[in-house]
Amino acid sequence: MLDWGDVIYGYEGMVRGYTGFVEQTSVVRHHHSPVDTLQHRRVGPRIVKVYYAAPIRCYYHWRNSIYFWMYRYSGEHRARLRLAHFYMLLKSAIKVALFIPERGPVLRACARGIWDGLHARLERRY
Repeated sequence: MLDWGDVIYGYEGMVRGYTGFVEQTSVVRHHHSPVDTLQHRRVGPRIVKVYYAAPIRCYYHWRNSIYFWMYRYSGEHRARLRLAHFYMLLKSAIKVALFIPERGPVLRACARGIWDGLHARLERRY
């Protein structure tokens, strides 16, 4: 499952009364990790972490996370958590626009993910 799918499945199981277990010694190796492209950029007095993520990952991350906060999550502090998440996504988009060399496909994927997430179109694919 890509980007936020595990959060949605875990939350849905929790609200239905299922119990989750964590194996602390397990290791999952992701071969599509953006950590390989991690860079640190100076913006004024601040250091900003920037990495490249493929457009497909951006699409699913934005679609699934927006869908989760808009339609699935019904716990405490819903409004504050939504605002914090959208602020995080806005910072991510600004970083892509300013620092990623091939930003066009990534920003288009993010925009499509936003649109599909806001309209609960989970049947759509990248």
